[in-house]
Amino acid sequence: MSTFKTYYFQGSLQSDIMRYSLKDHTATNGLAHLTEEVAHIENVINIHQLRFAGSLHISFTVEGEAEGKLVAPMILITLVENIFKHGDLHDKNNPAQIHCRIDAAKQTVFFATYNKKKTGASEDSTGIGLSNIKQRLQALYKDDFSIATVDEPTSYKKEITIPFFDNHQQKSFAANTVNRAIC
Repeated sequence: MSTFKTYYFQGSLQSDIMRYSLKDHTATNGLAHLTEEVAHIENVINIHQLRFAGSLHISFTVEGEAEGKLVAPMILITLVENIFKHGDLHDKNNPAQIHCRIDAAKQTVFFATYNKKKTGASEDSTGIGLSNIKQRLQALYKDDFSIATVDEPTSYKKEITIPFFDNHQQKSFAANTVNRAIC
């Protein structure tokens, strides 16, 4: 019986992940609700936990109120996916960390990932995901964002800070710029 529940749960997560990846954000001028982005990250973490029987050590925290905030879609998840591709997630003394801080006063989202690097043979990286992030952020936010990388021999940290839009702002501002960022 528990095997059926696990299978059903996995199927639901896979469907949710696929559905969100294909979601049309036209109604919000190409922007995504931050609450949905956070839920998508949680789904991806959960499906990887299922793949590895709950043995991955990952901390995901959200600080601040995500409700009513809009951001460029699929930016944050790219950083999370890099943790799964390049990180050692089996060290309970050094868990991967994902932190999202929403600052209402500054109208920004700070998003950071940290992971211990895998030892031994590693997957090749083309860097296309990070390059794509930079291009999309530049098209949408011009120079009003930051990206920082700390690449140490045994660990990797990536931080981005981006503005968020509320429902009113996205109608006036994002309509003019998002279409270039999404393409």
